[in-house]
Amino acid sequence: MTTLTQAYRVDYLPNRDAGYVGWAESYKNVVERVQSADHQTWLQPEFQRWLWEDDSVAKLGPGNSVTVDGAYADNQLAERLWQLRNWTRPDEPLARAKFLQDAFEEVLKAVTPRYNARRPSARLARLFCAMFPRDTVCLLAHYMTGWVRRAFRIPKSGWDLIGQQVLFREKLRSELGPETDLSDDIERSQFAWYMLVKVRPTDDGAIDISPTGNPTESDVREAKANSTQLPVRILPVEVQSKGLSYIRDNISLILGALRASEHGATRDDLIRQILSDAPFLNRNSAQSAFATIPRLGLIELRDGAYYPTERGLALLDGEPPGDVITPVIIARVFGVAHILNELRNAKGTLVQGELAERLQSYYPNWTTTFAPTALFQWLLALKLIISKPGSGGRKELSLTEAGEEWAAIVPTDMSAWKIERSDAEATAISNIALDGLGTAAANDMVTDKAPLRPADLTDVRERFKTLDLVGLEETLSLVHHALHALPGKRFVLLAGLSGTGKSALARGYAQAYCEALNLHVDEHRLELAVRPDWIDPGGLLGFFNPIGNPPGFQATNALRFLLRAAKHPHEPYFLCLDEMNLARVEHYFAPLLSAMEGARLEIHAEGEVIDNVPASIEWPKNLFIIGTVNMDESTHAFSDKVLDRAFVFEFWDVDLERWKNERLKQGNPAVLERVFSVVKPLYDALYEARRHFGYRALNEVLAFCQIVPDDAPDTALNAALDHAIFAKILTKVRGDDTGQLGAALASVAGICERENLPVSLRKVKAMSQALEATGAARFWA
Repeated sequence: MTTLTQAYRVDYLPNRDAGYVGWAESYKNVVERVQSADHQTWLQPEFQRWLWEDDSVAKLGPGNSVTVDGAYADNQLAERLWQLRNWTRPDEPLARAKFLQDAFEEVLKAVTPRYNARRPSARLARLFCAMFPRDTVCLLAHYMTGWVRRAFRIPKSGWDLIGQQVLFREKLRSELGPETDLSDDIERSQFAWYMLVKVRPTDDGAIDISPTGNPTESDVREAKANSTQLPVRILPVEVQSKGLSYIRDNISLILGALRASEHGATRDDLIRQILSDAPFLNRNSAQSAFATIPRLGLIELRDGAYYPTERGLALLDGEPPGDVITPVIIARVFGVAHILNELRNAKGTLVQGELAERLQSYYPNWTTTFAPTALFQWLLALKLIISKPGSGGRKELSLTEAGEEWAAIVPTDMSAWKIERSDAEATAISNIALDGLGTAAANDMVTDKAPLRPADLTDVRERFKTLDLVGLEETLSLVHHALHALPGKRFVLLAGLSGTGKSALARGYAQAYCEALNLHVDEHRLELAVRPDWIDPGGLLGFFNPIGNPPGFQATNALRFLLRAAKHPHEPYFLCLDEMNLARVEHYFAPLLSAMEGARLEIHAEGEVIDNVPASIEWPKNLFIIGTVNMDESTHAFSDKVLDRAFVFEFWDVDLERWKNERLKQGNPAVLERVFSVVKPLYDALYEARRHFGYRALNEVLAFCQIVPDDAPDTALNAALDHAIFAKILTKVRGDDTGQLGAALASVAGICERENLPVSLRKVKAMSQALEATGAARFWA
């Protein structure tokens, strides 16, 4: 785990950009004005208005609607704030935490409900940032502070928002030493936001203390635009669960199961725990209750046992269920965002039956109100809505304060989350047959016990040569050996520079292998582009939809492919996953990783066979998995659990001479020579800084230049080359001043000047100046 000291000194301080600097200046100006104001100024209503409303420290997002206009002329309240500003700061951290937490609650009670029926918690937390800069941070919601605190394993110890912040600052102080001035105070406050951006949970509750990429100026804008609510990404309607079953006391049942899983528990252990806590349930209902827990991202399967995720630990740590679970169900469960949006637009109450009908208009296959009613129960349990009896005995629903805050960040137009399909079509999809398997076949997947018939490497190499893939033949042999060394782990990762042929190698190897065995490659190779919103195995293996009409298993092409591989173990099947780490591999790939270690491949937890899909299958040892990996700020790092099961090959070097010789066969040598005379020194200059380029960039630069007519003047070719380098090479040059980037940019500038490439030269000079001034350079600055 990254320590506070490492995160602060190695990660945060060197990587802040101009956005953080500008924010710090405005933040400091506010604190100085607050700390220097005299008594007479302080009591003025104009000053109190500024104190409560200035947004230089942070904007409030949805919390901005909770105003306290009447408080500005409240002389007694202003006097109390004056006394608090001039406090005698206790030396003992717990005493400070208690004093400030009590003061926070005291002020909230003074303004609520007198000046607003809702508590202006975020507004007051921002005010405390200016009044107590050495003991607070600019995270204006307690669950945000909680994510950062838990990332560094700092216990909550029963403290609420301000108390947690005081103890977080004390932990920083114990590791970094005391603050020396106001700039230090603000720098450490901003550090909390910087780390929140890095450790913020994904939709299934994952948290990562060492992600790729660093918070940037856009993250600062997000901090100042919305410091009380992180944005929620609503998944595409095709992958959302169509409903979520609710059982009485569901939150309590979840907490009981989480406690039982703290040290690892099997599925049966947790079902027994649920039955113990809710003896009124039958086993089928208990299984359904269990299924919601991983679906909410609260537990995960690791090495054959279930453990709490970071989101699950947050619940055990005492975080409100609404804060922990709400972003998951908004993102993943169809209908939740619709409910919040409809109630927001109503600006009051809606009759429950009327709201259920509106939900049915978004999903016509909900032919009863069963699924909408279950969602209402979840939102009531999470304290997002309240239900009151209305006229004629009808239930009326309205948003709570927390519900209004969450509703403020869902889209106002939900038309993108509307399903138009007919009942018949939806039923056909949910009951899809998998490769013609019947129930009996699903129970005994492997119908052919013959072992894999491998292809001869010599035959594979001969066929691979015909595919015109430059510079990949030697790596092909290594990949072949890796895929045959361990029959239970035929898994390789092709990592490195973009455009070096990783995907082409995966695709070409599968094609050559199948041709060597006289197999149709289209039936034995599946190429999948990994999606960033794959937050659990459902994106890869499908999921059971218990609220479907009828309930059914939502199958995927990958699942069908795996079942075919299991049914025909003597034939090879190639699963090629492109950009495998766009999502967190250990999350969506977890069942496959476990199965590689000798376990069965767990597909679902709903019983033996559902819609011809077995609950588990024996791991198909004829399955070859080839994943391509780009390591940049848009991707996720790999955990040891993944790396322990894969052979990794790195693609960093490009054979330019071989590329040139291959392209000479295609004609137009004059253009090729001109392009090569420039890209070769550029490649060499950027190589030391690890910002060089691959075959794709070379091919596209050459293709762009070859469009220039043969009879065009030399200046036309040079201009095309200049713009091609600008668009295809310089766009990916970025980094900081801790490595070789400065020297590389200087060399590139010299090449551009020598070769008369003015557009590229201007950009390189601008990047060099930015590197010198700010310590970082990027094309899109």
